[in-house]
Amino acid sequence: MNIFNVLSTGDSKIKEPSITSFLSFMLDPYLDHGLGFYLINHIEKLLTIKLTSEHDDVDIEIEIEPILRNKANKIRRDADILISYVSYNSDNSINLKRIICIENKIKETSISSGQMNELYENLKDTLLEKYDSIDIEKLEIYMVLLSPTNNSKATMETNNIKLTSAQHKKMNINWMENDGLRKKFTEILALETIGEIPTLNKDFIFLLKNLIEFSNNNFTSKNEEDVIEGKNKKEFVYNFNDYINLLSIDSSIKKDLVILHNYLLSEYKAEFRIAPRDKRITYAYQLPYSFKTIFFQIKNHKKDKLILQLRKSEDERVPTSKNLDIEEYKDYVYKVNVNKLENIFEELKSLIEKSLSFVKNERNAV
Repeated sequence: MNIFNVLSTGDSKIKEPSITSFLSFMLDPYLDHGLGFYLINHIEKLLTIKLTSEHDDVDIEIEIEPILRNKANKIRRDADILISYVSYNSDNSINLKRIICIENKIKETSISSGQMNELYENLKDTLLEKYDSIDIEKLEIYMVLLSPTNNSKATMETNNIKLTSAQHKKMNINWMENDGLRKKFTEILALETIGEIPTLNKDFIFLLKNLIEFSNNNFTSKNEEDVIEGKNKKEFVYNFNDYINLLSIDSSIKKDLVILHNYLLSEYKAEFRIAPRDKRITYAYQLPYSFKTIFFQIKNHKKDKLILQLRKSEDERVPTSKNLDIEEYKDYVYKVNVNKLENIFEELKSLIEKSLSFVKNERNAV
């Protein structure tokens, strides 16, 4: 039995936040997995940091999804894992020595252009607000994108981080390749078996084996693989080009959708997911996908009929244009039936902006 596969059946699926939580557990040297400093030392080696041990005069504090805000525009962009190296003065004030910021992606499609640089800027602003006397340019900051593979999209996203100090570093590490975390996990199990590292917690060994098996299937349960036809279709993230090929609409509209898709990703740094069962693509301001994050959807459930759904909230509908063919849609959206996007593109962008603005305000109010 694989616990990750079990939790990925029915209406549930293991997503990045769950994998992030388990990874943060493994990185914390003070918890009861039995790894001690082994995994965090591995990350430090990758980042060419002087290795930490329990004898160093620092404490390691790990936060999951800490709130990070940009001082100028108040936009929130949370980190996945924040590892702080701190020491304490005699008056209990904190000295922050180093910080590692990890953004975890288990699907290549989750990598959004510009997200890492936004995260970097938000991190600096948040640290300046939290620590009164900190010199942010002298602080060791490591920005880490953990991606499925060392793919070009991940490399570009990491390279685009605009560092402001020689003390600040950036790096892309991966899950799946020969130098990735998955291989390191298998090495941990092998070393524990032959006594090269201390005995691990038996429950942890079980979970780690499950995670390795789960990652071997690209962090997807066998029950939710990419089935296109049949009654038991599961929602699955596809490449956008694959999504376009699923649509039963005119090729000219497909070209417009490509333009619209690129616009949403570049202008709003949107996350997206695809459900083949109704040929629907959902754009969200930020994971997880909920009514507070989703601001735009496209469906092609019926042949030659494209539906654009703009979301404002569960109770309030997005202001619409009298020039578009608008019909009220169930509970919280409008549907816009169009034959061609080209003539309404500017108008559509205005509607999207209103929808996204509301979503951002809702998230920031949390």
